Amino acid sequence: MRFTSSTAFITLATLANLGSATWKVKFYKSGCPTKPDAPETGSISGEKGDELWCISAGWAHNIVLENIDAEGMTVELFSGNDCSGSIGKISTDNFCHVIPSDTVLAAARILPK
Repeated sequence: MRFTSSTAFITLATLANLGSATWKVKFYKSGCPTKPDAPETGSISGEKGDELWCISAGWAHNIVLENIDAEGMTVELFSGNDCSGSIGKISTDNFCHVIPSDTVLAAARILPK
């Protein structure tokens, strides 16, 4: 499936509500979560094979992936909200990825590997 940013949130929110989402990306403005119930500044979820080409990351500084690697997906991070200024690619599950303090995470691209 291929989504545009405007339909991605609606479609993926629907998938999550139906219980069919198999992965989740959680964004945090500061600090790494130390508890599973730590407040997120935003999140998105989906299924294996989804293609999210440019989604907002809400100007986060930290990101945690759940089942991204397990589902054969990868996340590319960007400093520009138009998916410019690549920060790098990540796919390690259940690890708090910290964005350098002089950079903000404005957008992300989530694709199959």
